[in-house]
Amino acid sequence: MTKPRRDPLGWEEAETDGGVTVLCQPAPAGSASFSATYLAPAGWEYDPPGCEGLATATADLIPTGAGRRRHLELARELDRYGATLTAEVNSESLQVTLWGPDREYETLLPILADAVLHPRWDSRELARALREMRESQMREMTQPDQRADRDLSRRIFPPGHPYQESGTGTAASLGRITRSRLTEFHRRHFSRRGARIVITSDRSPAQLRQGIGKLFSEWPRDDPPAVPELPSPRPTRPGEVGRIPLPSRGQAEIRMGGPSLPRSDPRYPALLLADEILGGRSILSRLFQNLREKRGLVYGAGSELESLRGGGVWQAEAGTDPARVEKVIRLLRQEVDRICHDLARADELHRIRESSLGSLQLHLETTQGAHSLAVEAAYYQLPSDFYRTWPQTLRAVDPRQIREAASVGFDPKRASLVVAGPV
Repeated sequence: MTKPRRDPLGWEEAETDGGVTVLCQPAPAGSASFSATYLAPAGWEYDPPGCEGLATATADLIPTGAGRRRHLELARELDRYGATLTAEVNSESLQVTLWGPDREYETLLPILADAVLHPRWDSRELARALREMRESQMREMTQPDQRADRDLSRRIFPPGHPYQESGTGTAASLGRITRSRLTEFHRRHFSRRGARIVITSDRSPAQLRQGIGKLFSEWPRDDPPAVPELPSPRPTRPGEVGRIPLPSRGQAEIRMGGPSLPRSDPRYPALLLADEILGGRSILSRLFQNLREKRGLVYGAGSELESLRGGGVWQAEAGTDPARVEKVIRLLRQEVDRICHDLARADELHRIRESSLGSLQLHLETTQGAHSLAVEAAYYQLPSDFYRTWPQTLRAVDPRQIREAASVGFDPKRASLVVAGPV
């Protein structure tokens, strides 16, 4: 008898007998793989003062050694089964993800447990990670796009605010990162309370919870660290333009942005659509159409909204010839003002909204795509039917709600603007 097909847009969340929170998501139809992610409160907002970059170094080293396996041994074992192990970090959290063939689930899942519970902190890998982080610091200072991003963040947020940083620290702070500091950071932030494990697989939730319960039975029961209190954004001077001269570069990068709304704000769906209309990831957006397609003034243009648990930040961006900087700045300001003060046309809203909803269906074509939705749900603690009702939520947003959300989330009076390049 064929078992009923479960919907990957829904999931079950429960605790194992040992107190580990597990979110179980069905794999898409026809999938032959699984994904499992561990989420921890271990982003760079938790970096100890003077040791900035510690969370990023932790994420970099975790996939390089697990339990008894050194880097080469781990890489060969993963390759033998056609699997991958990765780690990512942002300002708020760190996630470790294992992906592989579902038939090898019972063989591969212990690797995730070893990577989370027993990272190796190899001294040679640490030296490599710190070297690469120093190189990232250099690129942040010398590449127009990264320098513009860096300086815009510093104009929006005060020192010590995690949204001001990229997570790579400073030359001095990297010199203080040692194996003992990695071990202590891991001990404090990788505990079962405050963490979640997300699994996308065709196996039953009961089977998944049982396996996780056994593998993570030794996980410390310590309470997670307190979430840091975020300082208020800086006051801004809307008419001022920060100019960062990089004479040897051929392109000027323009950034305009400011603080925005957290993901939990009820206006988030409308603000997400406002971002897609303004710039987003679509060639249908206003910035791309009006600055590049119609006028040919820029090499690329778009916008980005990052709504996290503790707050949010947005930016509009464009790359252009130095001779066109002033004209592009004027048009960029005009488009931000327009999204905040004018109603979007019905046909424009329909086109952007359906494009956004189409991307949801694309996620369901692969295990990794569906899994990314479940990880997002676990991260933001979304209800189990969130993605089933998401199309209805977006289609209920009207032009007035978009204007209202944009006027707060993209407020030009709280925005800063910078230009980096041969200016």
